[in-house]
Amino acid sequence: MNVKVGEQFAGVTRIFGNDPVRRAQCSACARAEVLKIADWRSHHNEATPSGICLRQQLRKLRQCNIRDMLGSDSTLMRTLRLTLGACLSLMLLASCATLRPSPSAQVARILASARTAERLHDFALGARLRTELAQISRRPERAARSLVRAAEDLIEAGQGQAASRLLESRLSQEIGGPARVEALTRLGTALLLRKHPARLLALVHALPKVSGPLAAPLLRLQAEAWYARGRAVPAIRLFDERARLLTTDPAKTRNTQLLWSGLIQLDTARRHPLALPAQALGTERAWIALANLMRAAWENPAHFMQGLAAWKHEFPNHTAQASIIPHLVRELNRLGHYPKTLAVLLPLTGSYAPAGLAIERGLLASRYSEGPFGTPPVIRFYNTGSHVKGALGAYHEALRDHAQWIVGPLLKPQVAALATLRPAIGVLALNDLAKGMPKPGRFYEFGLSPRDELREIVDHLIRHHRLYGGALIPHGSWGRAILKDLGRDLDHAHGKLIAIGRYTPNRRSYSSNLEHFLRIRGSIIRGQALAGTLGMPLTFTPAPRSDLDFILLIANTLDAREITPELRYFGVTSVPIYGLSRDDVPGTIHQDLNGLWALETPWSLGTHGPWKRIRTNLARLWPQSDPRASRLMAFGFDAYRLIPWLRNRPDSGRRLFWGATGLLTLGKNGRIGRHLIWVRFESGRAVPTDTSRMKD
Repeated sequence: MNVKVGEQFAGVTRIFGNDPVRRAQCSACARAEVLKIADWRSHHNEATPSGICLRQQLRKLRQCNIRDMLGSDSTLMRTLRLTLGACLSLMLLASCATLRPSPSAQVARILASARTAERLHDFALGARLRTELAQISRRPERAARSLVRAAEDLIEAGQGQAASRLLESRLSQEIGGPARVEALTRLGTALLLRKHPARLLALVHALPKVSGPLAAPLLRLQAEAWYARGRAVPAIRLFDERARLLTTDPAKTRNTQLLWSGLIQLDTARRHPLALPAQALGTERAWIALANLMRAAWENPAHFMQGLAAWKHEFPNHTAQASIIPHLVRELNRLGHYPKTLAVLLPLTGSYAPAGLAIERGLLASRYSEGPFGTPPVIRFYNTGSHVKGALGAYHEALRDHAQWIVGPLLKPQVAALATLRPAIGVLALNDLAKGMPKPGRFYEFGLSPRDELREIVDHLIRHHRLYGGALIPHGSWGRAILKDLGRDLDHAHGKLIAIGRYTPNRRSYSSNLEHFLRIRGSIIRGQALAGTLGMPLTFTPAPRSDLDFILLIANTLDAREITPELRYFGVTSVPIYGLSRDDVPGTIHQDLNGLWALETPWSLGTHGPWKRIRTNLARLWPQSDPRASRLMAFGFDAYRLIPWLRNRPDSGRRLFWGATGLLTLGKNGRIGRHLIWVRFESGRAVPTDTSRMKD
């Protein structure tokens, strides 16, 4: 036995003694206790069973009188060392072990994974994770929401039959019909707000047939989804079916109001009268005929009253006779009341006089055309000049003349100065206040700012899943402001501008700017490097960057006519190019803009109907006026028509009417928003791509 083994033997002898029987008993006891502990702590994530404590096990070990043990075997020494090491390891595991994740933590983890999968468009994985959430959820309403979201992901993944099987599965039956309907109602409302009516209709179609009172909320959602898709007849049929399920008169009246409000909003966004399909029933024909009458009411009140009398005679027992028509007539009469005196504050002299004169002529054209109900007001014009002092003086003069409503001023500093006075009468300012500036009551903003167009372009990009693109912006404060608004709107939609090009307006060529924007130089360098590697001359065409989903061209008509052909020259053929509305003469042919997507006003696109007639009359009355100021005449035309609506029904969030500058809406902040018409330039002409938004 060598020296090291001798030292180990002496140490063991001093500790355990010389009794081999007692030594064997204590060793067996230690092994048994270690096995118990190992069995209890088989997984480091499991909690120690109740009533068992490691301190108690160690106390049992100490009860063995190890001082009386005797051992001279090195094998026993190694066994004891391993046994004590195992005990210490188990003690460390017991002190640092973590518990199983709580159910709420597990739900949060799965939910985060599902949202990530959906954000990455992996809807099949999202559906599996949502189904797992439904299985582990303890509350039926939460399980139902997860199950319905899983079905929505399956539909988005193109697996409609799988969605139907999921909603008919045993898990769905265990959740129950009421919880499913409630979850689908909540999700359907969100889908409509996010402008996904087709997805909602597919989801309801995948749901097992629901009958009785539970079907009422689903029928309403389906009808609103058909309205959102521009289909009147299916929506009317669904509302009629819903009316048969309702038992109280107030509920039936509310159902009729929902049918009419959806129909008239759909009608407001139509160019022509709603079509009457051959398969339409009598009730549906009556509703559509009434909506078509209402469409023309604001333009020709006399024609509306004659048509309404004929409609009553043709449909004497229709539901709208009692619930809609009396309210409709009262509302139109109330909306037609103008104030007795109207003050218009415009720059009629100075550098901004051409703009002021164009707005004045448009306002007068609106006043003397076939206009709204009621007695027209007395209009007085006040010259503000180009300075703030002139606008404030014109305002005080209008008050001395007992003006009841003010239109103007036009310039942004003048609008801000007038807002600080907190006018006691209603004001329709013809420009926007600075962001964050306090606004007095009955102070409305109406302008031709490109913000409305940018917001609508971003909505269009989101609907078509084009989230990463580039923008060509002019140098200057105007370009920087547009870039800031555009970046903010895209960020809200989880998009991004990955390429920004800046240019100096009014140049004859923009090749250098576009080469840098499209990374053409890099393509040329790669081609030259390949030719050098091969040792032979190559003929190649430089290719533009391929990571753009869209290109937004912020330019006036003159610059757009130069930049668009150059983009095509550099190979931009498959990426859509979007632009702002034109600022030139309506009807002008622009071959250089072919392929460009843009937004236009009904005034610019109207080739017949009232807008064409009004433009012709204005040109005859003022032949010397600048044709490029036509859009400012349309601006003045709509400003006059807005007054009775703002004066008599200033409800925020409402669609007002289709005007010369677009579909006008009143926002919660008192700002008049505009929705324009999508066009694509073909053969030099702006061709509407959504004729449901063109109204002549």
